[in-house]
Amino acid sequence: MRHILVGTATAMLMFAAVPAHAQYSSQLSRSPLSKAQQPEDKKDAKTPEQKKKEDSAFKDAVGRIPDGKFDPWGKVR
Repeated sequence: MRHILVGTATAMLMFAAVPAHAQYSSQLSRSPLSKAQQPEDKKDAKTPEQKKKEDSAFKDAVGRIPDGKFDPWGKVR
């Protein structure tokens, strides 16, 4: 009986360690060494006209945001 209990406890500990091992291995891929091995990403080469269009679109979108507080329960009260 003691052998079964020890075997069951060992199996439970092994299965509990598997998710922790998976999380640890994913952190290894984010290490500085792995970044040194990867090729550098190319920067976006945008023309000044594209930058102006994106900037004006951003400013228009920000301008449409209401300044006052929004009360979703305002009509219910």
